[in-house]
Amino acid sequence: MLVVKPALSTKSSACLKKLKSLNLLPIIARLMDSQEGCGWTLSQAFRAIERYKTFLFVSYLYPEVLLVPTREIDQVWHAHILHTRKYRQ
Repeated sequence: MLVVKPALSTKSSACLKKLKSLNLLPIIARLMDSQEGCGWTLSQAFRAIERYKTFLFVSYLYPEVLLVPTREIDQVWHAHILHTRKYRQ
């Protein structure tokens, strides 16, 4: 069975490109910090960042749907917000 995926719109492609290009290394460092963050391992932090980016993209694609982040995604979001310069990007 052939499955054809619909092409992303130009705006959606631009959003995805921007999300992929985000440098969230300072956020990863914060998430790994046991005092100020979650004390996660590097692999846990990377996985959580990818899930966060996916959540942001799905939120962009479906703005009319109220999406509730998982606790893991919420922790990344919180760490991102605290890093004001990165969050503005």
